Amino acid sequence: MNQPIYSSRACGWGNKNCYRVYSDRLDLDFLIIKKTFVIPANDLVDIWTSKPTTLRSLSRMGGLKAVGRGLKLDLADMFEHVGIECNRKGFRFLFFAPEDPAGFMAAVKSNLMQKPK
Repeated sequence: MNQPIYSSRACGWGNKNCYRVYSDRLDLDFLIIKKTFVIPANDLVDIWTSKPTTLRSLSRMGGLKAVGRGLKLDLADMFEHVGIECNRKGFRFLFFAPEDPAGFMAAVKSNLMQKPK
């Protein structure tokens, strides 16, 4: 297994979660259910930051009809979140609050989203 390019703990009550950027994927821990979501670079569609309570993110997913397609990975409701859209079965949108959302997003964009798909 290669070393992460960027790694961050979660903010708030989800601070045992860890979010990692590798050269070919994202690993997003969701310790409440003891699962790590692995998102290959080819499955990433979009990434953005959103202020607390992600109404903007909800509208990006297509409004209330899309609520079942997204999952928030932590309990950091008062912190800025990163949202990602990915081509995968199950949850298509994942939301989480790393310590530095802008830094995490920059690492993903510069290392994963610039590669040809």
